[in-house]
Amino acid sequence: MGHYPQEFIANRETITLKVDDGDGTTHDVSLTVIEWNGLTARSVYLCDVEGIAQHEWDKFEVPAARVFSFTAYAQSTFVDRLVSSGTVEADELSDAVRNLKSVVRKGLDGYFRTRAANRAGGLVQAWRDEGIYPYPTADASPVERVGREVFDVCAQAVYELLPGFQHGPKTNRKLLFRLLRQAIETDSGSLCEILEQVLNLTDEQQADLAGLLKATRLGAVISAAKTVVDRLRFLESTHHLFFGPNAVDVNEPHQLQQILIQELWLFGDEFAFGRQEAYLRDALEVHALHAGRTFDPKTGTIRNINDSKKSRLDILLNSTYARTPPYDYEHLVIELKRSSVKLGAAEMTQIESYAQTVEDDPRFDKQKTKWTWLLIGVECDKFTDTRRVALDRPHGLIVNRAGMQVWVKTWAEVVSAAKRRYEFFLNQLETEFTSDDGLRYLQERYGKYLPPSLGNSPLPTGSGISGASNGQQKASTKPLKANKKPA
Repeated sequence: MGHYPQEFIANRETITLKVDDGDGTTHDVSLTVIEWNGLTARSVYLCDVEGIAQHEWDKFEVPAARVFSFTAYAQSTFVDRLVSSGTVEADELSDAVRNLKSVVRKGLDGYFRTRAANRAGGLVQAWRDEGIYPYPTADASPVERVGREVFDVCAQAVYELLPGFQHGPKTNRKLLFRLLRQAIETDSGSLCEILEQVLNLTDEQQADLAGLLKATRLGAVISAAKTVVDRLRFLESTHHLFFGPNAVDVNEPHQLQQILIQELWLFGDEFAFGRQEAYLRDALEVHALHAGRTFDPKTGTIRNINDSKKSRLDILLNSTYARTPPYDYEHLVIELKRSSVKLGAAEMTQIESYAQTVEDDPRFDKQKTKWTWLLIGVECDKFTDTRRVALDRPHGLIVNRAGMQVWVKTWAEVVSAAKRRYEFFLNQLETEFTSDDGLRYLQERYGKYLPPSLGNSPLPTGSGISGASNGQQKASTKPLKANKKPA
């Protein structure tokens, strides 16, 4: 394997791997990794039992080693066998060679991940001591922990790729780290712009760093985890929107409609990927006029024409998504009633008449499109509750025909069903969400749509994702809490 001047060697380590030759025999592979100072190399040499190189894999790609310069030597009796049979030259055409290459790549990837973590630990502490590290000492949530791990990978790569970075002005480095954190947690496009324009990385350096981040896949984890956390927080916010003392104030179309159109997953995760259909809204407008009512397609609001006070308020939301056979698409149309309206015969007649309008209108496909209509409110009267119960259909389903369903549900039922769907994620996050977290979420994301009674309420103290008490009385609704496993 040769001898090299010590000043060129950053680190040298030997690890043992095992590879299956495809015939049921397992061989040991001694993998010696030499990291270089000031040299550019990414090669793997296959060596016989004497340590003599017999074959080279040049430009060997290892995801976690993109900021390292290295040469690796894989020594094994298995290499002797591949060389003597001439199989080693077949490379990817040989199952045995592919197995060996896969084992070596995984071994190197694990080795360099450990090396990167060890090196990052010292760097992070130095950045903390200097006051430029953009994360607090303790992670506020599992999502923040994952985000911090991604940042550490990015920041270390910047440190490695730009040797002069650590000598720059402190204020500049602190600002860069803040921008880097924000870009990682929000938008990959911003990250690319920072890499190119702010850090002035070369195309090759950008490719190295982008490849490293892609290999970690932590950015995708952050996005997915943040979506789940936001939805869990919104579930707790429903107490304020539908059940709390200020729910009666949430009655304007630019309030509830604008909030729920961004949270359609509440009615089923599939509807989160849906879209608004203009032609359906047009048809509903025509039907509303025939029924002596007005429909505003911009807000989805229906009012009685002769109601000068405009006190009667309904909201129609619609979402369309592609689905599996026998239907190509499903339309969801939701009629929302304000919290003071008890769902009764008149309200059921309305939603059924909307459904009948579509069913009778030749413009709407009934063969490959399923239509789901949902009437929703805080409470039902006795007549409606009786209609919602039947032995031959699910609770709440009042009309069930081919391609057409009409449901009547309460907000409590919708929210409870959503909480059950997300119980697994809540347990994985091992945290608790309260109505205070829900109010914080509403004010942070939808503050401009909230009535003064909610929008002007003091934000709860704390991180917003914590089970700790902030000194205020908790809401009467049961908070979302992970099921603790016995010790």
